[in-house]
Amino acid sequence: MKRKIGPCGARRVVLLLLLGGGLVLPIRSLARWETPADNKPVAVLEGMNSEQLFNEALDVCVGRALVERPPPAADPITAPAPSAASLYLQAIAGVAAHRNGGTVPPWIDILLSARTGKQCQRGLHSFLGGGTAEAADASLRRSRPRARLHQLPPWLAPH
Repeated sequence: MKRKIGPCGARRVVLLLLLGGGLVLPIRSLARWETPADNKPVAVLEGMNSEQLFNEALDVCVGRALVERPPPAADPITAPAPSAASLYLQAIAGVAAHRNGGTVPPWIDILLSARTGKQCQRGLHSFLGGGTAEAADASLRRSRPRARLHQLPPWLAPH
């Protein structure tokens, strides 16, 4: 015996499809840099504003930090060849330097040398603060939550 879907059931199916599609599409549109296939042409990079260019560079930096290991101590003979992410970051740096009158902005220098997510975060603080790596470090130190010494930890607090 076949079961018929009543008006409430049909509405429920349509609602689920709409909600499911509404949740999947935004996640898909937030896809980040993962492989060289995600590289944008230089012409597209040149058409981006500073914030979009920074976001692209930050995505590549974080992607590189997640996939690659930090390079060993500075030994030019055994140093690995630049990765696809590093080469793309250099292309972004060229566009940023051209836009900045031939000078590479401090945030791109930080992102180029970053090998961990924390180091990529320094680039974010530098971009937002418009300053140097030292200013980014100071901003990171200020943004850390401070312990409240006058407050008991939750497991010791009376209930």
